[in-house]
Amino acid sequence: RAVLAVVGCGVFFLTGWFLLTHRIDRFWVPVIPVVAVLSGCGLIALWRSPQETSANAEQRPLLVRFLTIAFVSFAVVYNFAFVASGLSGDNRYLSETDLAWQRTKNWSVSIIDQLKLPEDAKVLFVGEAEVFDATFPLAYNTVFDLSLLEEWTSRKTGENDWELLSASESLENLRSQGITHVLVNWNEILRYRTTYGYTDFVSPSRLNQLVEMGVLEPLPLPAAWSQRKFEDLPPSWKSQVARWGPELRVGNEGTYLREYDLYRVPQE
Repeated sequence: RAVLAVVGCGVFFLTGWFLLTHRIDRFWVPVIPVVAVLSGCGLIALWRSPQETSANAEQRPLLVRFLTIAFVSFAVVYNFAFVASGLSGDNRYLSETDLAWQRTKNWSVSIIDQLKLPEDAKVLFVGEAEVFDATFPLAYNTVFDLSLLEEWTSRKTGENDWELLSASESLENLRSQGITHVLVNWNEILRYRTTYGYTDFVSPSRLNQLVEMGVLEPLPLPAAWSQRKFEDLPPSWKSQVARWGPELRVGNEGTYLREYDLYRVPQE
């Protein structure tokens, strides 16, 4: 059983971390109990003789026990200091809860909070799936799900073809879901398009079509909230913008990328 557990942990590290995702934090939880049990077994093996099941088991020499205690103590103190201080980066473990929450809140959620929308507002997030900090009504989909904006405003006519519903049909669908605002995170959509892929239905030109039809009304955002320098983008993002979303380039000679767009859904 111990061998199987070790092999399982090895497979986890290879697939969940090194080979496929490089994001151990997303897959860490299932393997932690197994690693913890194996660590305990290792400590027992270091501490006692191989006949550990015997009531009269002979203990390891004093030096081995001392080194074991010293190593474990060092590891505990070191790791506690590492994760509970600034040594591991900007962390919030010892901050006031409210302060930590404000500082680590997702920016898309923060934009909505700062706008102080009406209490009955419900936001459809497009391209944004990190909405865990939101305290207001919302709808969203992940990159692996069907796009809600696509589902509520169009019908699919081919593998990469869509027909927009009439303005009245789209508005009826959005209103029936209680949607009053739509926030588009173009920055995240670009990240998806250069990694996992993202539906071609969602594009700057498509949102412009919905605006022209009267389905959405653009609400301007401060440039400091919604723009970044175009030159800072990775090359793959720049090529995506040139091919798929040149409308996202704003400012003098397109020196900035528009990262977020906010729209209002007319309610009458």
